[in-house]
Amino acid sequence: MKLRAREAAWLLFLFVLAWLPRTLALDAYVSPDERKWLARSANFTYAVSHADYAQTFQREHPGVTVMWAGTLGLLSEYPAYAQEAPGYFTWEQENLEAWLQANTEHTPLELLAAGRRWIALGVALTLWLSIFPLHRLLGRNAAHLAFIFLAVDPFGVALSRQLHPDGFVASFIFLALIHFFRLALCGTTSTRSGDFRRRHGAGVADQNAAALLVPIAGVLVAAQGWRYGAVATARCLTTRMAMRTKSRRNAEARPSLLAPRN
Repeated sequence: MKLRAREAAWLLFLFVLAWLPRTLALDAYVSPDERKWLARSANFTYAVSHADYAQTFQREHPGVTVMWAGTLGLLSEYPAYAQEAPGYFTWEQENLEAWLQANTEHTPLELLAAGRRWIALGVALTLWLSIFPLHRLLGRNAAHLAFIFLAVDPFGVALSRQLHPDGFVASFIFLALIHFFRLALCGTTSTRSGDFRRRHGAGVADQNAAALLVPIAGVLVAAQGWRYGAVATARCLTTRMAMRTKSRRNAEARPSLLAPRN
């Protein structure tokens, strides 16, 4: 029990290590594209609340997970938004910001920071889930060391502090590839292949660039097939050589067995 408690505490520490740097000072900056994603999230919230599901499509990315994060942040800070909003806002212009300033006490940066908190939580959790397939691939200590480097990587931390698809896409693609490598190198089961499909699907739902996983997986499957083929060929040749050697030895032994006794 003590060993399990220590392992659980260590895993919790690793999660906090990934999550905490992504949550600091989320209301201290604004990147160029986030204003658009805040407006798209607001439109997404309004569409879901009014069962106008056709309007949940806001951009071809499509950025579904980002808009859900924005929705959760928006509703946590401004629960009555869907009832008080006049409708949909164009995200090319700052109409949402103007309406918030004129009609509410909420600021766009406040709502943006609330959505970022959900992005930070989702990315940290996705990275943390990669520990378990990494255990199978690298072993416990190497998996944890690799995760620590990922958790505190400055570029990765910066991407996952924005209301933007890039943080989710990068983490979903990474987790999908890790599951695929485990699938390819540690055996195949329906559960593992399902893990890969779910992570890939989440990445595509966030940004269509995640569809690149399909050709990447194809190349990896081909490489794995070539590897297995090469191993099988080598085993076949080794078996044939062993059989020929055994046949020669048996042929050399036959005259001595048939020779007349003195």
